[in-house]
Amino acid sequence: MKLIYPDNITLVDAGPAETLAEYPLGNLTDDHLRRPWKADAGAASELVVNLASAGPANAVALFGLEVEQLTLQVYSDAAMTQLVDSLTVSGKEQELFGESWVHSVWFEFAQQSAAWFKLTLGTANHKTPKIGRVTSGLVSKYVNPKWGYAQGLQDYSTSQRLRNGAKWARAKEVARSPKLTLEIPLKDPTGWDQYHSLIELYQLVQGATPFAILTVEGRSDASGNSLDHRYAHWASFASGSFSATEGGHAFHTIDFTLEENL
Repeated sequence: MKLIYPDNITLVDAGPAETLAEYPLGNLTDDHLRRPWKADAGAASELVVNLASAGPANAVALFGLEVEQLTLQVYSDAAMTQLVDSLTVSGKEQELFGESWVHSVWFEFAQQSAAWFKLTLGTANHKTPKIGRVTSGLVSKYVNPKWGYAQGLQDYSTSQRLRNGAKWARAKEVARSPKLTLEIPLKDPTGWDQYHSLIELYQLVQGATPFAILTVEGRSDASGNSLDHRYAHWASFASGSFSATEGGHAFHTIDFTLEENL
């Protein structure tokens, strides 16, 4: 499991001229994915957005994506002449019930004292790209969940039975709400720090402030090959869900539930 905190992302420019007034570039640092940056590319075949990490960084994560293609370039200087690393991803993936948007990107690179990012969005076909949130900073690493990844779902839809017996329903978002149990071995030199840093993080964010987190199932087959699936979330700790247990000399345990921030 990995997470990015604190968030050092800053905006470098005002965004493309095609940015829609009701979806300004400042929304990229807004904590709600339903307040995204969005543009109408018109005749343009690509759009460029520039951001930076104001402090040390070795990772950048993007959430709430609806883009045809995204190229992410990381630079070590403000003039963007010294390329550190780059990544290009296609905007859609094939799933069981058809194509869907790739909603998140997690990218790690060699640590920089500060970093600058150029996002180039292809708009040959999809003319209204959007990004919900970008975050960057240093990655903290933890053990994988002990029991794997518990994929919970929180349905925010409402339903009401009317006097005539009919049911009135209003469909809303269904957010991911995973439950995780971390069993942190104290024989690991970083085990004590992992345990207490997670407790400190929970106290800092008070169960409400969202952060970028990457979780994996931690599974392997009979030959030891990884069966991990990666889940990137822009999420916060669910209220009252965090529980830490000091289990003696072998390991400590932390249980918590995440709430995806929409």
